[in-house]
Amino acid sequence: MDWATFGYEGNDIVVAGTGTGFESLPGALPDDAPMYAYCRVDIPTEETTRTRFVLISWVGEGTSPMKKGKVSVDKPALKAVIKDVTIEIATSDRDDLTQDKVIQKVRSANY
Repeated sequence: MDWATFGYEGNDIVVAGTGTGFESLPGALPDDAPMYAYCRVDIPTEETTRTRFVLISWVGEGTSPMKKGKVSVDKPALKAVIKDVTIEIATSDRDDLTQDKVIQKVRSANY
């Protein structure tokens, strides 16, 4: 899995980082700020490997209410730029971002 994270610089959404692998993504998401992650996930099947894209809306447990509200307002603008999304995951729990759980959600999307 390859991923990019997006965070806030003032009121602007900017690229915060990039990486490879499920293991490294949760560590790139802070406890006190909202962020977004766009992930490329390769799903092996019997015949081939299918590539799917996941948009994660992250709101850390320590995020202030005002910053939490920005996610619902700003996510549509991000989705206008990132158009190829198989599923969206909204979470504040790093346990939701394991390889098995993300692949299971992508497979259940029947996309």
